[in-house]
Amino acid sequence: MTIAIAISLSEGIVLAADSRTTRWRDAGDHRWVEVVTDGAHKVFPLGRHAAAVTHGRSHVRGRTIAALAGQYASGRSAGAAQDAATVADEFLAFLGADEPAREGAPPREALGFLIGAYGPDGVGRIYEAVWPAGERCLLSTTDAPNFHWRGQGLAISRLYEGIDPLIDLSAFDANTREQIANLKFVVPLQEMSLTDGVDLARFLGTLTLGVARFMRGRRDRHIHPLVGGRLSIATLTPSGYRLVGTPGAPDGPDRPDRGATSIAP
Repeated sequence: MTIAIAISLSEGIVLAADSRTTRWRDAGDHRWVEVVTDGAHKVFPLGRHAAAVTHGRSHVRGRTIAALAGQYASGRSAGAAQDAATVADEFLAFLGADEPAREGAPPREALGFLIGAYGPDGVGRIYEAVWPAGERCLLSTTDAPNFHWRGQGLAISRLYEGIDPLIDLSAFDANTREQIANLKFVVPLQEMSLTDGVDLARFLGTLTLGVARFMRGRRDRHIHPLVGGRLSIATLTPSGYRLVGTPGAPDGPDRPDRGATSIAP
C-alpha cells in the first residue's frame, strides 16, 4: 500500500508518495504485514515533460516500478509525443509487454499510477492509469486545478471530507447526507502557487505518515501500517521535472527552485 498524491495547479503539477513497501505474511489464522523497505522510489519521471507516482504492487517481472519507469523513459525518443494520455497508454503497453492487460485481475495484482504530463498546447494534465486492467481516465488539468490521492487515504479523506470513507452514506436520509457533504473543506487551488502545492502535498503526506505511525485503526477495524518511510515530492512544469529537496537538508529549503534535481529540455 502507499499514499500517492497528485495536485494540478496553474503553475504546474505536484506528485508525492511515501517510501514503504510491504508484503503479507500468513501463519494459520494470523496474518500480518512485513516491511520490505522504507526506501522505495514511488515518484519518478517518464520523460522530459512527464512523471508519475505509483501505488499498489511494488514489483513487476522481478523489477521495481521505478526501474521499469526508467527503462521506459530511456527508450522514448526526444521527439515522442509528451501528452499525458499518450504517455499513459505507452507506459501501460510497456508494462503489458510480458503480461498483457486483462479485466478482472485480483486487487492484490493491481498497479496504479497518477501520471502528469504537459502536451504541445502547454496544458498539464493528470491521468489515472491502472494495470493490468489497462484502464486510464483524465482526472484534472492545470486549467482546472484539483488534487487527488490513492492508496491508504483514510486520514486525508477524514480531514477533507469530514467523514470516514468506510461509512455507508446510503444509510442516512437526504437531509443528513447534505449536512455531511457540507463538511467538506474548501481548498483554494486556483489561488495557489507551485510552492503552496508542494506544501499542501507535504501536509497531506505527513498527516498520513503520522496516522500510520501512531494509530492502529478504528475501534472496530485494525489498520495495518502500510505507509511509512520518507515522503518524496516532485514538481512538473513546462520547464521539466524536479525532485524537491528535503526540509532541513544542507541543500536548503524545500522549494521548487532550490534543493532539487531536474530533468529539463
